[in-house]
Amino acid sequence: MKELWSDYLKSHQELFQDNSVIGLFRLAAKQYPDKTAIIDKNGEMTYWELERKSNAVAHALVEKGAVPGEIIAIKTGRFNEAVIACLGVWKAGCAYVFLESDCTTKRNETCLSECKVRITITWDDVRKICEDHPGDYFCGSGM
Repeated sequence: MKELWSDYLKSHQELFQDNSVIGLFRLAAKQYPDKTAIIDKNGEMTYWELERKSNAVAHALVEKGAVPGEIIAIKTGRFNEAVIACLGVWKAGCAYVFLESDCTTKRNETCLSECKVRITITWDDVRKICEDHPGDYFCGSGM
């Protein structure tokens, strides 16, 4: 039986000091590419799939003009696409603000305004990016 990523991290705590969240995620994707990384009501996704899809989102954001340090709005709901988008935003060197459909339009608009958001990524955007780039960006692609 293969060791769980969380168990591996417990015995290698120095990784937390030497890596970013993205660095740790990439280590997990390399060590456990076929293990389930996330699950939502629509299905599950392996670490390799999540790495590839979040790389595609990062590339799409950069192509759209996102610059490191910029705040990107994510409006995906609580699905696998939210995790893909968050990782993609971080890989592009950006930060994010998560917009909730449960919040009032005014609250979300205030967040967009205060954060000076130029780019919003939605559930549909993530799905389209991943469909348009099904195998373009692989684990460890450097993005």
